This record gives sequence, C-alpha cells and structure tokens, in this order.
Amino acid sequence: MNYASLCFLALFLLPLGLIYTDSKPLPPLPVPPFNIPQAEICRYLGLDYCSINLPALYVVGDSIVDAGNNNYLDTASKANYAPYGIDFGGVATGRPTNGRTFVDFIAQVVGLPFPPPVMGLSESQRNITTGLNYGSSSGGNDLVLYWQFGKLPEQFSTVKKYTRLLSNELYSRLEAIYELGARKFVVNNAFPFRCQPVNLHQKANKTSVLEDMNERAALFNGFAST
Repeated sequence: MNYASLCFLALFLLPLGLIYTDSKPLPPLPVPPFNIPQAEICRYLGLDYCSINLPALYVVGDSIVDAGNNNYLDTASKANYAPYGIDFGGVATGRPTNGRTFVDFIAQVVGLPFPPPVMGLSESQRNITTGLNYGSSSGGNDLVLYWQFGKLPEQFSTVKKYTRLLSNELYSRLEAIYELGARKFVVNNAFPFRCQPVNLHQKANKTSVLEDMNERAALFNGFAST
C-alpha cells in the first residue's frame, strides 16, 4: 500500500472514528517508570561505584525544565495543549516536551517526587522539603533573544561585554542560593542555538547568522566555566 492510499484511507476512516467512537476523553495514563538502577548509570559514566543521594531538588531555568509554571503566567509561551504530554500520561502539564524533562528523570533516579511548579502552589504548599520547580519557558530570553535578533541592549558595545555580564549575574545568583544553604549545583551549558528547529527553519539561508548564534553560546559557556 503506497503513501497516497494511506492518506485516502485516513480521510475516510477519520470521520467514521468521529461518528462511532466514544466522545469521552480517555483517562490519563500513568507516567512510565524509570527502571534504570543507579548502579547502571554509574557504570555508564565510567564510575566503579557511586551513590546518588539527594534530599531535595530545586530547579531554576527555562523551557528545558519548565514543569507548568507558565500555565499560571500571562504569556504566550505555554505548553498546556496537545501534542505536549502525549508520553506523560497523555496529559499536557505545561512541560514543553512530549514526556518528561531531564529534571523529572533525575528525580526518579534519586527517588524524589517530580518538583512541582511553584506557581501552581499556595504559600503553605510551598513549604515542602523535597524541592520545587521555578523553571519558566522563555526564562532564558536575556541570553537568547538579543542574539537571535542581532541587537544588543544600548548600554553594551560588544557581545562579549554583554555575555560577561550575564555570566556574572548567574554566579551572583548562585552565591545567594549558596548562602541559603544549597551545596550541590548543576549548571547546564547554553545549547547550540543554531540547532533549534525554529532557527533552522527561519534562518535556513543565513548561515553566518546561525554560526554567530553558536559562537555566542560557546562564549557564554566559556565565561560560565571560569
């Protein structure tokens, strides 16, 4: 059966499905477990032995880690509709992904609950000791948007100066969190922005622009690691 035949059948069967199937939404499916033991992860990392023991997991970031905070914010940057969540029990929770974020996987590995989005909790509910998620989609706009549109804030003469400021601001925030008692930090690199599907699509014929975006991400990563 060729592709055209499949398309024709889809056009024919879809209306039948709408007529003869139950219109009630299916109940949410359970989120799949993460069954890779810590020992296997250690071996994958080339470690003879390691024990991952985290009492809590507090998360700050953008869409890479957002667990639904933007559902409660006045923003167009939301992920609370299909097909988001198709592999997260069939529910679009606000995570900008089909399933779990990497933070969710970390939580499952160490036996913690998924850090809930702080915006969805009352003040009393925020007094939990296993962690919270402060991630917000587009929260990295200071790092990304100026680069994407090729225009720096007026008070900065070079990309390097602006990028250094962002790196310094990051570490001043980490120092403040350290003073509050946090001791273990994971800081991700900025990813290569040219590889984002939206940039590959919109700037397909602008190779120099894409290369500049990657170079600026690498510049930030270099500052952040020193």
